[in-house]
Amino acid sequence: MNRTKIHTTKKLEKLVKKLISTDRNADCGKLGKWNATIFYVDRKKCWLLTNGLTKYNVVLTDIKTSELKNIESIFKESFYGQLT
Repeated sequence: MNRTKIHTTKKLEKLVKKLISTDRNADCGKLGKWNATIFYVDRKKCWLLTNGLTKYNVVLTDIKTSELKNIESIFKESFYGQLT
């Protein structure tokens, strides 16, 4: 399975260390290179993911630590939901 590479900021990396793999030889996948950062709105964690080529943004709101194991499906649902 070819996964999409997402580059995280140090701030986000600290929160999701268990999810991060560092395969530098992997290609960018079908969706290209993405960058991710975290910001807070009313003390709720939100993620901003930006595609490097198109500058398309996906915002994931109110991400809880318990949801991190499902972050892949949360991202897919949000991304595909925006596209449709």
